[in-house]
Amino acid sequence: MRVLFITSGLFEIIGGIARQNSHICKCLSEGSGVSVDVLSFWDSGQVIDPRYLPQGTRQNTFRGFCGSKKWFAWSVTSALLHKQYDVCIVGLVNFLPLLLIPFLVKRQKYFVIVHGTEAWKKFGLLQIFLLNRAQRILSVSHFTAKQMLSLNPIPSQKVALLPNALDPYMVEDINRVEGQDGQASFARASKNILTVARLSRLDRYKGHDMIIRALPDVMAVAPDLCYHIVGDGDWQQDLRHLVEACGVINHVIFHGWVDEARLQHCYR
Repeated sequence: MRVLFITSGLFEIIGGIARQNSHICKCLSEGSGVSVDVLSFWDSGQVIDPRYLPQGTRQNTFRGFCGSKKWFAWSVTSALLHKQYDVCIVGLVNFLPLLLIPFLVKRQKYFVIVHGTEAWKKFGLLQIFLLNRAQRILSVSHFTAKQMLSLNPIPSQKVALLPNALDPYMVEDINRVEGQDGQASFARASKNILTVARLSRLDRYKGHDMIIRALPDVMAVAPDLCYHIVGDGDWQQDLRHLVEACGVINHVIFHGWVDEARLQHCYR
């Protein structure tokens, strides 16, 4: 089986979507008789983690486009028209219009992945046309699926769940950093809540503030609770003020941006 995976990024950008993309690549590349061609919008193509996309022993390829819209669009369309792919995986619904010509010309089969806010809106006629002709729409959560279906004429049976998952190398990485110096800031109470997300004012729906406001009530039954917030952004200062206003300053830790090793330790 030959698969084309068109995605926003894997190895050179940071975020939940990029991490899920790398997991998808790993799962595909481990399939018997499966070869994967990856076209990545933001990556340069110079950095490849062979744990997720093995090179050499398999006919896997990886190309990055450094954010060039024209070159990416042309390459996706050209690949689908001139090569034979059993299926194409569209890693972002915004890329879906690139499937129009391949679908009309050769009835290319494809799956579409929807993540969050990009799917919580009314789509245009072209996107609705293509979404309804996908093999499946893969949603990372029930909530995203519900929001999308409530706003668009898409049958619910067209949608399947593909939840985000923990990295398969997490245990290995945790064991590598366990006991190293510099981890004191991750000392935790006996009961902990962890949120890992960008702290942008545009992402308030993720609910950091709701958890902070709920902490006084929760601490009435769990006084040793600690809320750990990993991530950085322009919303952090507002959240710090909220922590002070709620009187839970000793029970909330803002870790800011952390590198991969410290992130693994924090999950631990």
